[in-house]
Amino acid sequence: MKTTYEWYDVDVEFEVETEDAKGNPKEKTVTEKYLVNALSPTEAETKFNKFAEEKEFQNFRVKKAVERKYIDVIGR
Repeated sequence: MKTTYEWYDVDVEFEVETEDAKGNPKEKTVTEKYLVNALSPTEAETKFNKFAEEKEFQNFRVKKAVERKYIDVIGR
């Protein structure tokens, strides 16, 4: 029997400082994905925010949390 886990792809925007071609500082928005095991999109966002607090992330915003269906998770 196959087990289906409830996993959410959580897209997070971060504001990072970079340099342009002339070496001048500029802000850039990058989006990164995190895979979160949760019961709902709200719980996935809450779990990510707790994770971000523990890791001391700054200048971020959760963009969306989308449920994904996986049959199994193998390894890490």
